[in-house]
Formats: sequence, C-alpha cells, structure tokens
Amino acid sequence: MVSGAVKKRIPEGYKQTEVGVIPEDWLVAELGTLCSYQNGMAQESYFNKSSGYKVVSIGNYSPTGRFVSTGSYIARSHAAVIRKFILNKGDLAMILNDKTAVGTIIGRVLLIDKDDEYVMNQRTMRLASNGKISPEYLYFLINSDFIHKNIVGLSKPGTQIYINTDDVTSLPLCAPADKKEQTAIANALSDVDALITSLEKLIAKKRAIKTAAMQQLLTGKKRLSPFDQNHTGYKQTELGEIPEDWEVIRIGDIADVKTGPFGSSLHERDYVQDGTPIITVEHLGEIGISSQNLPMVSDLDRARLRAYSLRKGDIAFSRVGSVDRNALILSEHEGWLFSGRLLRVRFKNRDAVPSFFSHQFHTAPFKQRVLEVAVGQTMASLNTQILKGILVLNPSSKAERAAISGVLDNMNTDISRVMGRLEKTQQIKQGMMQELLTGRTRLI
Repeated sequence: MVSGAVKKRIPEGYKQTEVGVIPEDWLVAELGTLCSYQNGMAQESYFNKSSGYKVVSIGNYSPTGRFVSTGSYIARSHAAVIRKFILNKGDLAMILNDKTAVGTIIGRVLLIDKDDEYVMNQRTMRLASNGKISPEYLYFLINSDFIHKNIVGLSKPGTQIYINTDDVTSLPLCAPADKKEQTAIANALSDVDALITSLEKLIAKKRAIKTAAMQQLLTGKKRLSPFDQNHTGYKQTELGEIPEDWEVIRIGDIADVKTGPFGSSLHERDYVQDGTPIITVEHLGEIGISSQNLPMVSDLDRARLRAYSLRKGDIAFSRVGSVDRNALILSEHEGWLFSGRLLRVRFKNRDAVPSFFSHQFHTAPFKQRVLEVAVGQTMASLNTQILKGILVLNPSSKAERAAISGVLDNMNTDISRVMGRLEKTQQIKQGMMQELLTGRTRLI
C-alpha cells in the first residue's frame, strides 16, 4: 500500500524550482539581481501641458502595460534638475501604487522605447537590466497574468494599495539562461502585440467612419436613395435643421418606459448558478448586450418578475450613474430580465424600427440631452417621465428608418467581427505567454 500523495513526475529535461517546473537550462533569480532599480520622485511642480519630456506616472499605465498619454510634460529646460529621473531606452518603469482595490495597474511595467523622451514621477520605479536578461523578455514576463498576480499579492492596503521596493525586487523570476532564447520569446510575443495593435487601430478607424455616417444619416443631412429623390428641403426645429418630411417627437410619443424591480423585489442572495439572466448597467455595451458575468435567477423568481422581462426590440437604459448608456435587446435576449438600475423602453408600434432609435440613442447629441435632463446631486439619475420627455428625430417613412438602420447595422457587424478577432488574438497571446514564459513550449 502506497501512503501519502503520489509525487507528480517531472518531465525529462525539466526541474522543480521555487517558481514551478521549468527547463533544466533556465535560471531562477530575484528581480533585484537581474536589474538595478531606482524610485521616482514627485515632479508635479515642473509639469506643463504642451511639450518636453513625457511624464510616466500612475495615470500613464494601461492594464496591459502600455503607455497612455495624459498630456503631462516637463520642459527640457529643467533637464539638469530632473536628469537622474530621465528614463533610457530599454528601461522598464513599474507602477508602485494603484487607485483601485483590485490592483489592475499596480506592478505593471512600461518598456521605454526611446532615449531622452520620458521622465518618471513619484509612485514609479526604474528597472534597468544588468545584462543577464533581455528588457523585452522581462517586460512580457512581469506583465504576464501569473507574475502580475504574484505582485498584487505583495501589495499592502492604504489610501491607495502599494508595493514596497524591497518586496518586489525580492520576487523570484525564471528565464532562459541563453539570451537568444529570451530574444526569440520576446520577438514572438512582440509579433502578436503588433497584430493586436493593428486590429485596435482598425477598430478605431471603423468606429470613426461609423460616427461620421451616424452624424450624416441620423440627422437627414445625407439621404439614402430613393428617399433623396423626393427631398423638398429643410426646416428649423428644436434639434436643429432637419428634412421637411422628418419630425421631432418625444420618446413617450412612440414608446412606454418602465422602471426595473425595486431592491426589495430582488436581492443578490436570489441569484443562482443556472437560470434566467438579468442584465444591469455593466451589461449595456456599445454594440448591444454584454454577456459577461451575468447574474441569474431561478424559474420561480422569473415567473414572479415576469413584468420585468425583455422582448426583442426593447431598449434598456441605465437609470442611475452612467445614464447615457443604453443597448438594444435582440432575439437571443428575449425573456431575460432587467434590474432595478435600468429603465425599459418598449415601442408601441411595430413600425417604429427600434434599431433606428437605438442608433440615435448612441449619438453624442442625444447622450448630451440625456445628461442635461438627469437629476441628482451625488449621482445622475433618470425616471420614466424624464426619459419619455427627451426629444428624438423621426423620419416619416418606416422604409427610410429601416434603410438607415440597415447601413449602420452593417457597420456594427463589421466592427463586431474585428473585435471578435481582436479578442481571440488576445486570448492566443495569453496562452502563448503561459507556455513560452514558463518553458513549457521551447522556441530554441
């Protein structure tokens, strides 16, 4: 009889270490032995909003470890004073504080790609490779989910969560001893990053094209054929100049608005693992309903709350907070419920073409009108009467509403297709990082 746990066999060519099973020819070392390091210092007194060194501070980090410009600079005339904090090409800049309790930014690093361009502020730390490790490899390693999770585990609570320099520099890391393999891994991941960046730019371009089309089509400045043939001119209205055969109406003229169930009707304790989804504010996406992290309720609660069910063609609005957020309900959401933080718009007439109004509800002028009429001092909020009273544009022809909606729907489909490809590429990258940065898959 064998007692105790059966020891998992280590594959040939691998070894057990404090960071897990890695190839025999890889090294394990503390971050502080692979890099020299230096903390930043407060530079706010030198900030300007026009030109100079780009400031690297807490607001410049994305959750994926990319530089996000906040428009803060330090003039080059201050170079002598701030010289020791100017970052060099190949340096990594790590964020030591995070405003959020979940720590999405803390411990992330930026890879500095140019000399004499960036200067670090307080709450950041410079990491400069001592030659044993490729900066590019280290950038991907530290920003990987499994290492970032370890760094967040070292954080300490406060007004902002933070990590001590000594703690993070004592973090053990693994890497190929051969720098050629480090470079090969970094290059492979850089290629995927380049594809991700190109897809993000393509999405931004397609969104810009769609926004321009919305500005033209949803205001009647551009008419689709054949509706342009009978165009008689424009007229001045509360919402600006519109075609003569269009009208300005209120949402309440064409739709009923209903508030979601009060808090006493539905509690978090009512949620179940498998049941009917209930959407709330965070599920209202730019192009429809997001299905991530949907709470669910039992069949019994679904029957009890049937007055709050959704149909295809409904539009769900945020009632509190981000009151300009809204999303169209599609056939796959039929029968779902909406929470007390939402308002449901349901059109009275089948000829309304809900998708036309959904597109209009996503335009900047409409969102601004919503924000202007929202009430509440600490948090913006809407109610049924306020939403019913908001003005919208309405072409007199159902066929024109459908034609405009069709053009914009096709644009949304195109954007969604590229977004799906982007999401899949991001998932592939995460899998590659898990394989390559632990030596499970070897490139050399």
